[in-house]
Formats: sequence, structure tokens, C-alpha cells
Amino acid sequence: MSPFLMVESPVWLLLKGRRAEAEAVLTRLFGAENVPVALEWIESKRKHDMEMQSSTWSETGNEVVRSGKGVPFSELIAPPLRRQFIIAIGVACMQKITGINTVFYYSSDLFNQAGLSNARVSTIIIDIVNMLPTLVSGFFAARFGNRRMLLCGLAGMFVSAIGVTLSLSFSWSALSILFIATYVGSFGVSLGPLMYVVIADIFPDYARATVTSIGVMVAWTANLIVGVGYPYISSALDDLAYLPFVVLLAISFVFVLMLLPETSGKTNDEIQDEFRAIRLREQRAATN
Repeated sequence: MSPFLMVESPVWLLLKGRRAEAEAVLTRLFGAENVPVALEWIESKRKHDMEMQSSTWSETGNEVVRSGKGVPFSELIAPPLRRQFIIAIGVACMQKITGINTVFYYSSDLFNQAGLSNARVSTIIIDIVNMLPTLVSGFFAARFGNRRMLLCGLAGMFVSAIGVTLSLSFSWSALSILFIATYVGSFGVSLGPLMYVVIADIFPDYARATVTSIGVMVAWTANLIVGVGYPYISSALDDLAYLPFVVLLAISFVFVLMLLPETSGKTNDEIQDEFRAIRLREQRAATN
């Protein structure tokens, strides 16, 4: 259905000089009477972004971004975007490195250890407890904030990972299944869907697509590492195989707590202003 329902980004079309196509897309989305207002907003927003950031870019970075070719990596690690880039890479990595796909890939083994030998039942349990929280994550994020939901989700995964470790060690079968379910549910309401939201929120329009693609690559690289490495960890640690994830979840919690500001309910300008204020405070602290 995508070819019939999806439209091209009007911002991207304008960057490429394809104004007529951008107007057609905006007409489809908002109606012909609202096209002038939408165009004015997009163009003024892009101009504002450029004015706020370009003074700190290199000559090469300015040329590349203004031509609509994307943001070079050297500009992502320059001061105006460095903190956002670190947060994006960290959140993308923690989505997979904290072990969620060990449950998806090796659920049969985990449930066998917990005393449930029916692979089909274990798969259904995992799918349900992953799907239902994901359905309501947007509602909770809008109500409580993306940052708070990430922190709550990481805390839930941390407690659940400890619970899985203890219940497997002491052969508490029912508790093992319960903690595996709460582990997946905590992920489904937080890191699962909100990783993409947070990465998109913390960057201005001109950098968003580039960083989102890098974040997805980082996430799946971390997933590859965990997927390949977990059988060896499980073999070496047996019932304590989730202890490394307990440590990684604790680190992830501190990372979000210390670095990520709240993004929910704010415009992109407000979010960028907050990052600029943080950067100025750090500069003043460094000079004192």
C-alpha cells in the first residue's frame, strides 16, 4: 500500500528545488488553501535553522547542508550537534545491547530453562507482551514525557533482568516466565518505539534523516553483536547469563538520566534552544 498512501517529504523536495512537487504534496496533506501557509512555515523554519547553526560549521559543512545533500559526519561531531549525536548513538545502541533480542531469538531456550517446553506457547507469550505495551506507548509518552518513559522502561527492564537471573538460579519457573514477560513489556512501552522518536526529536530538520539512518545502523550492529555473542555468554554463565545485561541497563539508565533532556510537548526550536543553553553552561563551567 505504500506507493499509494505514502508521500514524499515536502521539506526534502524543497531542498532539491522541486517546488511544484512539494506544493502538490502539501495540497494532498493539508488542502490547497493551506499550501501558502505551509510553504512559508517550512522555508522560514529552514532559514532559522541555518542562521542558528551555520556560524559554527566549517565552510564545507555549510556548502553541503545548504545544497540539500545532508550533514557530513564532521559536522555531527562539531559542538552544535555533538551532544545530540552522542545521545542518538547511545539510545540507538542501548535499544539492542540491553538484550531484548536474546528473548526474541532464544525464547525457546529461556522458557525451557523456566520449565515451559512448548515453543509455540512461549512465542505467543512474547509476542503479546511486546505488542500490547507498544500500542499504548504513544499515549503514555504524551502524558508523562519521552524521557520519563525511557527511564521507567529501563528501570523495569533492570529489575526484570535481576528477577530472571534469580528465578532461573533458584528454579522458580513461574517467576522466570513472569519476569521475562515484564522485561519484554518494559521494553515495548519505552525503548522499543521511543528510540526512533527521541532521535528524531533532538535534531533539527536538516540533520534528522542522516542521524536516524546512522542510529538504525548502530542499533542493528549492536543487535548483531548480542545475537552472536549471547550463546557464548549463556554457555559460560548458565543461569547468570543476564547479569551482563543488568550492568548495561544500569549504565543506560544513568546515560539517559544525565544526558537526555525532555523532548515531549516541545517544538524543535525549544529543544534546540535547550541544547544551546546546556552547551553554554558547559563552556562557562570549563572556563571557571
